Amino acid sequence: MVTIEKAGHMSSSRRLRSIGSGTVVALGIVGAGVALLALGRVVGWDPTCRTFGVTPLQPPFFDMHVINDYAACAWKGVDAYAPHACNVVNFNIPPTWL
Repeated sequence: MVTIEKAGHMSSSRRLRSIGSGTVVALGIVGAGVALLALGRVVGWDPTCRTFGVTPLQPPFFDMHVINDYAACAWKGVDAYAPHACNVVNFNIPPTWL
């Protein structure tokens, strides 16, 4: 059976088949980001983080000062992997952060 289409118009099934997997992944990531931001604004950041099993810190990104402290110690030659070498808070900092 031959389907006749008007010039310049694509059928809807052909348009759907032309969407690549990268487009679908990108739309999924953007959609998830928008959903997280919307949930954060509506119900707050703490409940949103706890929904995904993440324990939120107060203030947000509180642990970043520890990474900076350990990086400064490593820069000075102190063994940043020794427990409590640079900061009384002892987070398990992966080597890529330092």
